[in-house]
Amino acid sequence: MIQIKETDSLGAAISTMRDKNISRLPVTDKSGGTTGIFESLDLVRERYRKDSGYGVDMESSNNPRRSGVTVDSYAPDEIPDYKIAVKSLMKDAPVTAIEGDKLAGPLKEALSRNMTSVIVIVTGK
Repeated sequence: MIQIKETDSLGAAISTMRDKNISRLPVTDKSGGTTGIFESLDLVRERYRKDSGYGVDMESSNNPRRSGVTVDSYAPDEIPDYKIAVKSLMKDAPVTAIEGDKLAGPLKEALSRNMTSVIVIVTGK
């Protein structure tokens, strides 16, 4: 299973998702337990949140981060905090389901929590 640790950097998560062509990763703690899920959308949400400093009017001449921002930019090049731990951006308490169970309940819960994923746990592996 492809996963990352809570303490892994945002840059490592981005690299893993890019290299594996995936958009979300389970996040584990020191003991290997799943503690969250990191989605590429989490990065986008953080990137454009107004209070993050990245979501301010990018066209404003008063924006100190305006220089160097382009549509073709690579996120770790623009976001100086790419070394921060994944835990700071991941969604805590992921919605899970056991292999073979019906997904209607977990999917409904995920949607109610504004999540786009459910982690399916395969037992006996």
